[in-house]
Amino acid sequence: MKKSWVFLRSAHCGDAERHGPPPSNTLSTNEDMWTHLFLEALSQTSGVQGVMVRMGDFYEVQYSDRLREVRLPSLDCLPELVKKESLIINRGGYREYLPYLERHQGIPSIYIGAGRRWNPLDRHWSPWMEGVRVDVVLVDSAKQKETLDQLQIESVVFPKPALDTFFFSKETKPKKYDLVFNCHRPEEFKGGPWLAERVPDGCRVLVIGPENKWLERERRKGRICVIYTGKVKRQDVAGFVSQARVAVVCDDGVCDSGPRVLPEFLAMGVPVIVRNAVRVDFQSYINDQTGRLVGDDTFEFHDALKQLLVVASSGLGRKRIIRHYMHNLSMDSAGERFCAIIERTLDGA
Repeated sequence: MKKSWVFLRSAHCGDAERHGPPPSNTLSTNEDMWTHLFLEALSQTSGVQGVMVRMGDFYEVQYSDRLREVRLPSLDCLPELVKKESLIINRGGYREYLPYLERHQGIPSIYIGAGRRWNPLDRHWSPWMEGVRVDVVLVDSAKQKETLDQLQIESVVFPKPALDTFFFSKETKPKKYDLVFNCHRPEEFKGGPWLAERVPDGCRVLVIGPENKWLERERRKGRICVIYTGKVKRQDVAGFVSQARVAVVCDDGVCDSGPRVLPEFLAMGVPVIVRNAVRVDFQSYINDQTGRLVGDDTFEFHDALKQLLVVASSGLGRKRIIRHYMHNLSMDSAGERFCAIIERTLDGA
């Protein structure tokens, strides 16, 4: 019997996550980066199969002979579905995981943060994790790693990939917009107010998502032009992004961690302005060709946009961005990095 790796994916409380139909029935339509990364790691390892687990009404999807996904009302049902667990990947440390984790303290465990839940010992978000086995934590930034180092928790900075099948090396389209902002939740922490204050006059902005009240205020003043796509599927995002010259990632670094839009932009060869509050490992994503890191100074933002518009006008610039993505951030390279972490975890158990 093959050994099993169990990936505790999520325990979100939304109706769609808990009670809706499976998000996909095939890998080709699956929009979840973690599912694809998990399969990549399984594909690079012999003798194991994987189970991706969500919480809610029951469903089961068999993606391949190596990977299936289940949604369960309780993890008490999991022993009936999974035998010979040899690794647990715990994303988010949700309370619903606790009975299962306590019963399997002898099994090596990798913890992956989910937004604010990046620290498994944070008493505010997951006080029940104290005493639960965690061998290593995957974090998004050097600052997060420094915090866990002080707590004597083993951690690894792990830059996330994009979904290559949806984003990598898409055909370019005529450039209609100077700047693209991917924001499906127009809340303050996503950076809308910060961006609206800094977009230069006359800039043409594409917002992938619904109307953003802060940018809309500037549009009504006649200062900038803003076009909204409304809600779009992840697999359709690339068609819009490819119409823009430069992208921006500017959340406030409080709620989000390691925003996936950043590698997605780079996979399409679009240079990115990144606010320095964003919780990512900047050196993994940003260099002279791929983007600019900026603070709160408006003129710094304007200068970064001006420089990257020049990069975007060059076909060579786009090729260099894609090359950086391929070598450092692609699903294949992320799978290799993930496998190496898993191997070290299992060897050290």
